[in-house]
Parts: sequence; C-alpha cells; structure tokens
Amino acid sequence: MGCGINTDLQNYAQVLEVSHNPAPFAADPLVHYLPHDPGLPNLLTMLAGLFPADTTAISLVLAGGLAIFAQLVCWYICGRVLFGRAGLAVLLTLLSSITWYWCFGTYWGATHEEAVPRIFFNALWAFLLLLSCRGLERSMPRYLCCFLTGLGVFIHSVSAFMCGGMFLTLFFLLPVGGWRNNVLRHLASTLLCVVLLALPILAFLGMRVTLEPPLPGSYNLVRTIFAARFAHDWGNVWGSLTEQILLFSTTTPVIPLALTSMLFLFLKKRALPESCRPLAIVLPLLLVGIAAVCLVCSFEMALAPRLGRMSMGQEILRGTRFIIPVCLVAVTCALFLFWRRLPRWLCVSLVLSTTLVLLCLSPDRMVLAARYYVCQTLHLPAQGAAEQMRRDNTTELDALLAIKRLVPKSEPIYSPDNTLSVRYVIRHPLHPVHKDGIILYYARDYALAWQWLREQEAFARNDSLSSIWESTNTKWMLVHKHTLAQRGPEISLAPMYENSDWLLFCRDTEAR
Repeated sequence: MGCGINTDLQNYAQVLEVSHNPAPFAADPLVHYLPHDPGLPNLLTMLAGLFPADTTAISLVLAGGLAIFAQLVCWYICGRVLFGRAGLAVLLTLLSSITWYWCFGTYWGATHEEAVPRIFFNALWAFLLLLSCRGLERSMPRYLCCFLTGLGVFIHSVSAFMCGGMFLTLFFLLPVGGWRNNVLRHLASTLLCVVLLALPILAFLGMRVTLEPPLPGSYNLVRTIFAARFAHDWGNVWGSLTEQILLFSTTTPVIPLALTSMLFLFLKKRALPESCRPLAIVLPLLLVGIAAVCLVCSFEMALAPRLGRMSMGQEILRGTRFIIPVCLVAVTCALFLFWRRLPRWLCVSLVLSTTLVLLCLSPDRMVLAARYYVCQTLHLPAQGAAEQMRRDNTTELDALLAIKRLVPKSEPIYSPDNTLSVRYVIRHPLHPVHKDGIILYYARDYALAWQWLREQEAFARNDSLSSIWESTNTKWMLVHKHTLAQRGPEISLAPMYENSDWLLFCRDTEAR
C-alpha cells in the first residue's frame, strides 16, 4: 500500500492523492495548498500514471523502477562509448549506482531507496557528459547539452541549476578549436549556450515558483519556517559542505584519488583513445564549474536577505553532489589505462567479483529488496533487515486501517511521527506535520504557518506530547510507541487501538 517509502515519495503521493480526489480531504488544513507544490508534476509523477495501482504510492514506486533502470542503462552506454570495454562500463555503472551520501539531505546513486526524480537526472547526466566531450571540437553538441540541461529542470530543478553552471563554465573556458579562433565568435556561441539553457529554466520559474517576496512583516516568518523545516540539513551550510568534502578526502578518499587520476590523465593524455581523451580536460573544469556556482550561490545568499527575499542559492548547493560522478569517471578513466593491458579472464573475474560483493553486502534498500525477492522465490530464509522492514510496514498499515474504521473523515489526525501515509494510503485528513513545512513555505498562509511553527518550536523544546497535541485542537493522535516513551509518558488515556508499534488515542469521551 506504500507504507515505509522515502519521504520525497510520501510527499509526491499525498499531493497526487489530494489533487486527484480532494473530497475526502475537506477537513485537512492543507487541502488547498498541496496541489500547488512547485516540484510537481515531474517526470516521475507523470510516468506513475502508466502504472495504475490501489494507491499513488505504489504507482510511484513502480515508475521509480524505470528511473533505476534508466540510470543503469545510460551509465553503461556512457562507459561503452568512452572506454569501449564492456567490463569497465559495468564497473562504472556499479560505482555510479551505489549510494554516496552527500550533505544537505541528498546523495548520489540509484539504489539507496525508492527512486526519486534526481535518479532520472543522473541518467541524463551520463549523456550530458558525452555531449560536453564532443563539444570541445564542435558547437552543436554544446548547444544540445545546454538545452537538454535546461529541460532537465522539469526532471530535477536543483540538479539542472548546478549542471547548467558547470557546463557553461566548461564551454566558456574551452572555445571550440582553442582560443586561437575568433574571440567574438566564441562569445556569441557562449551567449547562445546561455540562452538555450535559460529558456526552459525561465519557463519553469514562471510556471512553478512564487517569485514575489513575502508580504511586509512576514519575511522573518517565512525564513523561520524554512529554517525549522530544514534545520537538520541546512543548520550550517558551508560547514556541512566543508565537512563532506573532508570526509571524501580522508575517511573515504575519493576526491584525492580522483584528483591524482586527473593529473595522471592530463600527463598521459596522448595514451588515451579519441573517445575518452577529452575527459583529461573536461573533468577538472567541471569541478571548476561547481566551484564557480558555489561562489554565485554565496553571493546570492548574502544579497537575498537585503532584498527581502528568500535565497535560492542554498537549495542549488545540493547540486554539489555532482562532485561524486566527476570523481568516479576520473578514477575509471585512469583505471582504463591499465585495464586494457590485463588478460581477459582477469577483467571478467574483477567485474563478477565486484558485482557479487555489491549485491551481497550493499545496505541500499533496493539491493536489499532484490535479495529479499530472490530469497522468497527460491524459498530461502530472508535477511533480518528485510523482514524487519516488512514487519514495520505491516504494523503501520494495520494502524492506518484502524483509523479508517474508527475515525470520521471530518476529524483530522495528529501524528508527531510525520506519518504522511494517513493521507496517501487511507485518504484521511492529517494535521500539518513537520514534513509539511515546505508546503507552508510556498503556501504563504501566515496564520497556519504560525500555528505550525509554534508546534515545531514546542517539539524542539521537548515540551510534553500531551500539551502539543492539545494545542493542535485535534481529537485523535496516532503515535509510535517509541515516540510516546520519549515524549508522552504522562498520557493516561486508554488507546482506541494498539499494536506492537502504534497507538491511536482519542480525547473525545463520546467517541470513546
């Protein structure tokens, strides 16, 4: 039914449910705002329509399978085009599919959990890299690369903004045929790249994003909403980014390994075949492009408050995750110089052993799901982690079905555990939870936003769960036992429903 999916898909699922069938949500405070999420529609939600299911959550999960498949196929094709070796292409595909955690609540990879729109952009990026390599000698691949990157804003906007800056920096610093050619022609070509990139992005901003500043006197409220919603991800923007770069420079030394590989590739550029020789120049300049975008973002983040506007730059910084694929391609390209000298049997053995290790040991949820499916099919004992996830989802679904039986549609549920499945699984009104902060951020309903903010501040102060529940003016509360043990031991009401994980309380004596 969709219990236990990642929070991005939960948000998409609830938005689609309310948009397609608003009647059951008449008592939901967000019923008028959920359909206007600026992140929707996107490629994932549109493809979900091809997979009819009991809930939109299941449709989204099925459509996400296409995203994972697309990334695997596109990166394999990219590897074959660049290196001409099937084994090396498989290794590049595997490296790019596993999860590389990044700061700001994002990551690089395809199999971390249920696929989200950024996975489709990951697939697109493999072709953008090929186009950028071809663009060193010809203008047309540059134009196509910039236009496709601009269109990518409808797939995953943050990725498109960052990649647009990366490729524009690359193309500006590397004129077609070198700087010996006509400078004015190069500037005109770069300007055309900017236009082709900007047209789809401007269309996206005009259709999706509220560009008007907050009402006078409400700027601090809107800023506080964003800070409260993303305190974990954005508490220290530059500190988080620095910490992540240091992590991948020391504990997991991908960055120094990639920089060493880039230097090696530059020195051995003549030893590379024509298909991947441009990488020796392209990859370092893509990192320069990321740095350039970060500088622009820092300027915008400093300027926006003075203009009474919310910053867009810190969202764009999530695109710094593209440091990872740049590094992976650099390391793989350096490996290519040795790979072609290895005997075929050794190459095959390395590919098979790497594949088996990842399939057997990867903690990614999609790999875990694949192992669970194999165990079920072959009647083998399932792994404990998969069984635990299945059990957790089952108990959550049982609690939701209890709400469906016991609670009238006119009475919203309060849930301190961000249980958005109340909306997208059983189509029941839900009092705004922490995850709904982004909806309120764009809604500009300041009265509702103040109420939400007071509740979040009370939760952050470790106020009693009973007092927070009372402040919501809701009769019903669905709470996980772990949360209750931490925050609400003073609640003396007998639950209307209880299972091993969840409790449903009601403060109305008549309902009881």
